[in-house]
Amino acid sequence: MGEQNIGASILAKFQQISNEKELARNAVDAIKPVKECTSSDIDAEKKNSQKRKSEDNRKYKTESSDNSSHIGLSEKEVGITEYVKGSSEGFSGIIKHRFSDFQVHEIDLEGNIIELKSIGLPELPESDTTSESEHRSVLSEEYWKKIDEVVSTESDDASFEIEKEFRGPPIKDSIYILLLKANAVSYCGTKDKRGKTTQRMCIKKHRAEELHRLKLFQIVFGDYSYKHSCLRLGDLSGNKFTIAIRNVEAPDSQINSSLNLLKENGFINYYGLQRFGSSFLSPTFTAGKAILLKDWKKAVESILKPRNGEKCSLQVKKARETWWSTKNAGLALKCLPRNDGSIEGKVLRALKNQGNDQYYNALFAIPRNTMLLYVHAYQSLIWNKVVSKRIKEYGFKPIVGDLILDKHNETIEDNKNCNDEEQESEESSKEEMSEKSIRKQKIKKITAQIVTQIKFEELVFPLPGHDVEYPDNITAEWYSEFLAEDGITFENFKSANMTFSLFGSYRKILAKVDDLTWNISYYNSFDDDLILSDLDKLQNKTLPQQPENSQYKAVILDFKLKPSQYATMLIREVMKCETAVSYHAALTKCSHSSKETEEEVEPDEKKLKNL
Repeated sequence: MGEQNIGASILAKFQQISNEKELARNAVDAIKPVKECTSSDIDAEKKNSQKRKSEDNRKYKTESSDNSSHIGLSEKEVGITEYVKGSSEGFSGIIKHRFSDFQVHEIDLEGNIIELKSIGLPELPESDTTSESEHRSVLSEEYWKKIDEVVSTESDDASFEIEKEFRGPPIKDSIYILLLKANAVSYCGTKDKRGKTTQRMCIKKHRAEELHRLKLFQIVFGDYSYKHSCLRLGDLSGNKFTIAIRNVEAPDSQINSSLNLLKENGFINYYGLQRFGSSFLSPTFTAGKAILLKDWKKAVESILKPRNGEKCSLQVKKARETWWSTKNAGLALKCLPRNDGSIEGKVLRALKNQGNDQYYNALFAIPRNTMLLYVHAYQSLIWNKVVSKRIKEYGFKPIVGDLILDKHNETIEDNKNCNDEEQESEESSKEEMSEKSIRKQKIKKITAQIVTQIKFEELVFPLPGHDVEYPDNITAEWYSEFLAEDGITFENFKSANMTFSLFGSYRKILAKVDDLTWNISYYNSFDDDLILSDLDKLQNKTLPQQPENSQYKAVILDFKLKPSQYATMLIREVMKCETAVSYHAALTKCSHSSKETEEEVEPDEKKLKNL
């Protein structure tokens, strides 16, 4: 056997040994019981902390008391109020009744739609690309010297022993844990969590076989390939959507009219509800506002505040409630698993280690870009409010002083927020690059001489920041007014701490839809499949053929949007109704209840009318 083959064999063996040791330790940690925080623990701590928490409890008592009756954050509460001029009356229906009703396919920078075509393994690469330094990290230099001696000797009997210690129970073949650091995984953009999505992901320095062996809930890997560079947030040109609107009762002519007007006029480019979280008590912009005001205590409170009705793990729910009632981070941490990586867990851990009143330090336990998401949400809230007032006051025509992009620099689409459906995340380097590019964007102000030549769809409005230009008209004052309502000025966006320094950006008021098509289909069961996913197609599944006299009618939309444009805002324009999941859940309940008695329907109808 040649020296190269021997060395490769030794390396492979020792890498296997090292991985097995890591897996064993991880398995032990995973099965260790977490000490429960008992009611007696909490009661004792309550007595000790009653004085320091009484003020906070009084502060939030009123808004917490009626939380159970609130349906959720509404569009009006985040500035979404207007529709495109001359649009149709819309039609009622239900979206996101099932995950398969909302499907997204990423579009790469070359315009290719990303589809899952195979879940098999690729051909193995011709050579191992792992660097020598990574190989050598498996063992100490002392062992490597002995290995070098064995490889270089001419004796067939040369050998030495390596002692490796194993701890924990043996791992069964059916269990496989892939150990990854957070920065080992990259992607181009986050998608809506309530839907089926097909997108690219990059796992650094791991083979396809490792991913293929993973058994993850509702996640399927496929179309593996090996690349020399990683994906970065923003490495996409848009997203293709296929969306089912169920339980439509409008005539076909009304449906076709609404969609033709959408194709012609576009829709208001609002930031959708996904941008602001699902909690009425603690939307994401609340933390953002507190950060801009440097109210670190309130920022932490908005993150750890209990949110009745919000979907989250029971452990996180209990940790929030424990901290809120005791203000004891150590006690709240007992409610979370040891390997918890939630935002709440990071904040609580920092408070425990550095002091229960060290709120500023606790915020820095959160990744920088996660913190920025809160402030970006507040920027988006102000943008929505200003745009709504602009349309309400002046309609859909340009006025002197409005902003347009310079013809020579039209690559604007809010690069640093380049997902279409909320909860985005970015690497610091990417964020900084985006901010630098934003500052270089050239904006022109409309003069009286050219105002009649400008189309409304060309207008852009700034997200508030310390390095953007504002319109040279009354709308600039509206920015100041909306900020002043929260005690904020433009100076708050220029923090001495660059972590929270925000340069702002520009966003078009109107968005246009590309390649919009639709078809009207019919179904008999309220839960029938209406759209096949890529995996369904690979498994040779088919949709049942339903006649036109079936009980229900649905509209299936197919269209493309650019990054940072929200499909839910497009649907809102067509349907003229709320897009909140809670709203459509109530519609679903009403629809089911209608089969029983009118008395059962009435309470939910009242809720919907009050939105």
